[in-house]
Amino acid sequence: MTSPRTSIVFGTFKGMGDLLCAAPVILSELRKDKSVHLLLFPSPTLHDFCNLIDFSPHQNNLHLHSIPDSGGLAEWKQFLTEMRRITPEMVWISPHAPAADSSWKIPLVLRTIQSLIWRDARLVGADTERLSLLFHRRLPVDRQLSLQQREWNAYRLFYGEALSERPPKISFIPEISARRKESPLYDLVIHPGANAKNRKWPLDKYGILVSNLPRSWRIALLGLPDDLAIVKKTMPLDRPVSYITGTILESIQTLASASTLFIMDSGNMHFAQVLEIPSIAVFGYTNPADIIDLRGYVEAIYEKRFPCQPCRKAVCSQPEIYCLNGVDPALVAEKLKAQWNRLHGHAHHGENLVKLSNNPRTYQIKPC
Repeated sequence: MTSPRTSIVFGTFKGMGDLLCAAPVILSELRKDKSVHLLLFPSPTLHDFCNLIDFSPHQNNLHLHSIPDSGGLAEWKQFLTEMRRITPEMVWISPHAPAADSSWKIPLVLRTIQSLIWRDARLVGADTERLSLLFHRRLPVDRQLSLQQREWNAYRLFYGEALSERPPKISFIPEISARRKESPLYDLVIHPGANAKNRKWPLDKYGILVSNLPRSWRIALLGLPDDLAIVKKTMPLDRPVSYITGTILESIQTLASASTLFIMDSGNMHFAQVLEIPSIAVFGYTNPADIIDLRGYVEAIYEKRFPCQPCRKAVCSQPEIYCLNGVDPALVAEKLKAQWNRLHGHAHHGENLVKLSNNPRTYQIKPC
């Protein structure tokens, strides 16, 4: 008779990018023949996305659970019933959120469940998490590292530096990764979407951007229908552009079918890194060095020009989102063309960080 498989609980994920950055740690635990239980905020798309990451041949050992985001009694009853079926040895609190934004509710909920149900489990997380005093093991995590390296370094702190300094490579399932082996359908795919307004470059700038790009380029705009409807109105009438929307699988397949991408500070950046697609991403309220590896495939357009940067606030404190609104479409076009030239044989070395040129505009800055 085989002994029960050791279980690990990973929590808690709200965004696809955060989950993808934790995937090397999840994969490493699966390779130890452990059952991994992911705690996710309720989102059908997030659940679908988990099935797009290639954890084979261990996919059957990965289990998804929705943690209630409200006080509904029925939802909590269902969640606690699921938790009673698990006997984890460890509960891993992912350090993807900035320290100031880390949740105090999640550690409290998980420690309560541990005390009542998972009595042999140990909570492990960063010492800068809110309510980290509830953890059994507090790790001195460097939160200035990029998200994936931050997660992996925390894992190395726990298990020892015998682990490789670089996390294991993550791939999407063959239905996506196979697209990278085919001839690109598009020279450029643009995705204007992000999960917060102050992560989105103004939609009325895309028409100017496309006007500054080579007429021979095959360009597609990918995103939500409402965003695409606004962007379409700004497009030059003499430029053929494809407009694409669809499921999360179809969206990532479209990204994988491009030579290069123009994206926001969003999950698409992390998709680009995994797909190894040269990309340009615009940053404003976050410092890209805290989010992505600037030695990778994503080139960041960012400069700290305002005292409120990087604020990481859900709502901008200024009259308008200066840090993004000030990014010139002509600059973006030049960076996309330069990247295209590098793809065709011109070498590039060093960090992928683009600083903005001087802008004569006067800004009325409010106190942060």
